[in-house]
Amino acid sequence: MAHEQRRFTNSDGVGDVFVWGMNDTGALGLTTRSTRRKRPFPVALLDDTSASGYQRLLPKCSHVAAGGVHSVAATKDGELFTWGAGDEGQLARPVSVEDVEGPAKPARVDVPQGAGEVVRVAASDAATFALDAHGSVYASGVFKDESELGLIPDQQEARVKAMAPFFLARQGGKEKRATTQLEAGNAHVAMLVEENSPRRGFAVYTAGSGAQGQLGRLGPRRFGLRGSVQSQLAPAPVRLPRGAGEPVAVFAGGWHTFVLTATGAVVGFGLNNWGQLGLPRSGDASEDAACVYAPRVIDALSFRNVVSIACGEHHSLALTAQGETLSFGRFAYGRLGRAMDAGAEARDRDAACPVPAPVVFPGKVRIARIAAGMSHSACVDDKGTLFVFGSGDGYMLGRGDDDADATKPVAVGTTEAYKRHWDPDAQKVSQVSLGGMHVMAIARPGY
Repeated sequence: MAHEQRRFTNSDGVGDVFVWGMNDTGALGLTTRSTRRKRPFPVALLDDTSASGYQRLLPKCSHVAAGGVHSVAATKDGELFTWGAGDEGQLARPVSVEDVEGPAKPARVDVPQGAGEVVRVAASDAATFALDAHGSVYASGVFKDESELGLIPDQQEARVKAMAPFFLARQGGKEKRATTQLEAGNAHVAMLVEENSPRRGFAVYTAGSGAQGQLGRLGPRRFGLRGSVQSQLAPAPVRLPRGAGEPVAVFAGGWHTFVLTATGAVVGFGLNNWGQLGLPRSGDASEDAACVYAPRVIDALSFRNVVSIACGEHHSLALTAQGETLSFGRFAYGRLGRAMDAGAEARDRDAACPVPAPVVFPGKVRIARIAAGMSHSACVDDKGTLFVFGSGDGYMLGRGDDDADATKPVAVGTTEAYKRHWDPDAQKVSQVSLGGMHVMAIARPGY
């Protein structure tokens, strides 16, 4: 199957960043005086003295990432901005202890000397990652699972509080390598790397917590020993199943990872306790049985023209070349956007639905982008319309005072009075990212 390889960028358009949900940690960038936003709102302050009515806090951006309690953005000029909680170093910038609103104000972050323009960002629960135009990755913060792992293999006890080299491109001779795609889960990262040694081609590298199998290269053993921590923190290649084909895209989120190959196969590994890998749940109740440590070809997704996958905490979405969205994993709160499978294993109004099945949208819709969060999901169609579904907790569905769960996709609308802030008829969404209790989206004027 042909698959367009994206290099050094994942932007579908430059626009203004909109945020909504809870602001307890300052992740909305609206200062600590605003506790929540019930509808999409620009990262700005209301200002009647301005012609636009806003005081912008952030330049126009090309890529955003919502972490567990913080937010990250790459501007159209390749600068890096962060805001939200920064206790673990994930803001990568100094904030005075006297400046109580400093963490919540979006601010530019310095990258190491020699780094190129930032073209893509990623965020885990407690770390920030940036991919530059040279194919190098920089990071700050820590990886956190049941314990704090650190970020740099030889500095396991340190919280990295400024952007530091994480996985550098090499351009010399036979050792050429460059990261072309960067994805983050709750406590791990996955990278698609073009390399020239030992052979020319693409490989998947992972780093971070591997206790649930999400690194795809460490077996079910005791995690936490110093040697094991070092092997988790050091980015290393993943060996895909024989015959699966060369990787062309990688997707990470929650505690699991997917790889799409040139043959059309989909490979998965990590936590599968709710069928979020598209595999039946094991009858064994042990923790190890719920984890897939060795990469496996996912038959239910392979050779179905899948072009993108979004990983939530306990569920996943897959997008096909035809614009169809498939959902699978945990059913609760409506995050799958569809009715429960007839054969699903129900438990207290919850269920594991490991068989990928289509999400039904209102009208004739062709989906172009997908995202998955802790207990909700988002899709953007080819006209730039944003749909959300799942848990309404924290107003993350963007429907004003209506915080009920949505079991079917609902377009994020507006009201006549609110149109000056968010007008879906005039604004087209080009990217969406779902955090712990907040949502980020890039919207640009429609044409």
